[in-house]
Amino acid sequence: MKNSIKGALLSGLIFPGLGQIIQGRNKAGIIFISGAVIGLSGITYAVIHKAMLVMRQIKPLIAQGQSISTHDIIRTAAHIPNGIIGNTAPFIFIGCWIISTIHALRFKDE
Repeated sequence: MKNSIKGALLSGLIFPGLGQIIQGRNKAGIIFISGAVIGLSGITYAVIHKAMLVMRQIKPLIAQGQSISTHDIIRTAAHIPNGIIGNTAPFIFIGCWIISTIHALRFKDE
């Protein structure tokens, strides 16, 4: 299998930047991996932050003995803004994923 196809498959299906590492372009691979890790870290932070805010809002209701449905939790979460990290992190990860796949595919086999 050509290195360009192997690299694109690794970057596209496994993790952004792995294709570049396999192709021997370590600097590019590290840049893409770093960007993807930053994006995933931002997504993780945003999810945990939003979950904590939802828990803070429903905790008094649970303490009062009210029953809380899944629908109530989802509705509460929908009204909490994502913030700049929650809005940009997915784009950072998806951008690294797409660009690293195209970058690996355009590699010239020697």
